Amino acid sequence: MLSHVEAIFLDDGGTVSDNDRRAPQYRAILGEYLAPRLGGQPSQWSDANAAVIAGSMDAFEEFPLDGGYLAARRIHITSWLRDMCYLVGVDAPTDEDECADLAIATHRYVWARIECEISGAADAIRQLNEMGYQLYMGSGTESIDLDATLRGMGVRELFTETYGTDLIDTWKGSRLYYDGVLADAGISPENALFIDDSNRCVSWAVEAGAAAALISAERPESTEATGVLGSLAELPELLATHRD
Repeated sequence: MLSHVEAIFLDDGGTVSDNDRRAPQYRAILGEYLAPRLGGQPSQWSDANAAVIAGSMDAFEEFPLDGGYLAARRIHITSWLRDMCYLVGVDAPTDEDECADLAIATHRYVWARIECEISGAADAIRQLNEMGYQLYMGSGTESIDLDATLRGMGVRELFTETYGTDLIDTWKGSRLYYDGVLADAGISPENALFIDDSNRCVSWAVEAGAAAALISAERPESTEATGVLGSLAELPELLATHRD
């Protein structure tokens, strides 16, 4: 099945980027950004962010699956900033649009300054490009953030598109995301390969008719993945084997 692959869609966190390294950097940079603008100490903002994120992860499960991502995301990120302001003890912007714009600007500033590439990921991406594959991102992260991550790794120019949920206005929570990405890219499912560290996401990609490989330190008891890899660095060799 992998011999038919023409386009590869890469997840970000857990595949290209290390989420465990990203989190502390995010908190530190966020504090440095917001303290001069809204008051409080950088450490207070860092602590507030950790608390708000810990209490809001379930909110992502409530995002609409069939469109509506952008509207839901705007509400979520505005609440994110206001909740942090409450914990720090400063006033959030009262104007709805001003608050949303500051929240988005904060997130983008912070994300663009984080360095958390998984070892070997950039080299693997270059190898895949040299092998002639069309490269895309296929992530729950937004496209502008993916663009910043890839630029930091020095590989942005190798990607045709950075598919975050915003480009198709569909949350990465069902096969609908994969249907939307493939349709927008103009790629037939049988010619697509998705790489993800989530076994659930692998199942959705397969349900949409594509192939999928799982990034995991251990093989799960059951998976629909074509292959299970320890890291993205192993993908070029796997694909080369199926070409022979």
